[in-house]
Amino acid sequence: TASIGAGAEGELAKPPLAMSDSARGAEGELAEVCGSVVAHLSRIGSVRNVQLAPRQSVSTSAVLAWERAHYPAQLPAELKALLAQSDGLSLTWSIEHMGEELALGCIHLNELKHLARVDIDPSQVRGGSEPRPHGGFAASALAQPATASLLSLDGGGLMAFDLDSTAHDGRLILLYRLPAVDSPQVWFQDLSQGWYFIADSFSDYFRLLLLHLGIARWQYAFTEVGLDPAARQWIRLLAPHRLQAHAETKGAA
Repeated sequence: TASIGAGAEGELAKPPLAMSDSARGAEGELAEVCGSVVAHLSRIGSVRNVQLAPRQSVSTSAVLAWERAHYPAQLPAELKALLAQSDGLSLTWSIEHMGEELALGCIHLNELKHLARVDIDPSQVRGGSEPRPHGGFAASALAQPATASLLSLDGGGLMAFDLDSTAHDGRLILLYRLPAVDSPQVWFQDLSQGWYFIADSFSDYFRLLLLHLGIARWQYAFTEVGLDPAARQWIRLLAPHRLQAHAETKGAA
């Protein structure tokens, strides 16, 4: 299993989730991770209106029906484990700034019915981008060349599905490189229409999402454009460990 790192100043107080290889033993894990994030946000004095939307669980038959409809793609085991507890995820929060309440954070994963097929153009991959370890993740987990992931298909093809329809100023997808059918990567398309590698697996992406607290446009840290000044400032204030990790990654490029 793998869990979110803890102990650094500004990070979550404890590892909020151990992503398992199957849904067995997963009962209560999502409640634990959401509780940890809510508790962390509640300790930040300016955070307001933390809301976790209630969701029903997804049946095994519904997951199988999705996989039949989108054959040969299979949902990764970690996502199935999450769906067995909650049909997607929506945790939102605001921050008080200069007397106004600003909607700033959204930790969101689409419901199963909204994991819709997305058509992508491999030519829109930004050349020369290679994923590197982010924030302490093992190089083996994030070290596949991004350009090769979309342009060198070894006779296979691509399948992509919308992972977060609320993503600010972009699109987030689960990307399958056929013939591999159960180990999708996560990629982000910015407003220039370019696609950028975020994580080598769903579980890696989920940990990044939590560590960035769902701050709007955090995914731009993985693009050529980079974070806009507002997003950079909020991350510096609320998740400074992530800003340091991105700076170290760029310095190693």
